[in-house]
Formats: sequence, C-alpha cells, structure tokens
Amino acid sequence: MHIEQKQMVNHTLDEKWLLIGTLLSNIGNSMIWPVSTLYMTGQLHQSFMTAGLVLMIGSMISVFGSFIGGQLFDHWQPYKALLVTIAIIFWLSQA
Repeated sequence: MHIEQKQMVNHTLDEKWLLIGTLLSNIGNSMIWPVSTLYMTGQLHQSFMTAGLVLMIGSMISVFGSFIGGQLFDHWQPYKALLVTIAIIFWLSQA
C-alpha cells in the first residue's frame, strides 16, 4: 500500500452523513424533473415528447459523469478529484 492509501484507510466516513448527503442530493435532483417539464411545455411551448427527450439525455449525461467522477475519486485523492470537478463545472458555466 502506498502511504496515501494508508492515510485514506485511517479516515473513515460516518455512514449517517453519507446517507443524509445522498438523500438531499436525490431530493434536489428529483425536483428538477417536474419543474423542467412544466417550464419546457408551458413557457417554451415544446411537446411533452421533447421535454422527455431532454430530461432523458440529461440523465444519460449524469450517469456518464457519475461514472467518471467515481473513477477519479477511487484513483485520486478525494480533494484533488473535488478540485478538478469544480474547475470543470466553472469552465462549463462560462461557455
């Protein structure tokens, strides 16, 4: 084991906080779907089919991003993975 891996083994994450964080994240993400559907159909005058396709593509991108994020988190130090993620999100929001 590398020294960094030994240090990571000594730091355990309390499952309660992980559960609460996951719960809040899922609640927030679930609120986006109905609001986005109402906005796309009501304000943008798109069909429900278009709204569903947009949400499906967004979900597929989220699955891909979660896979990449999990790989980064497993192979890098969590702090470095977090910094890279923040940098990517900032870069994408500027475009």
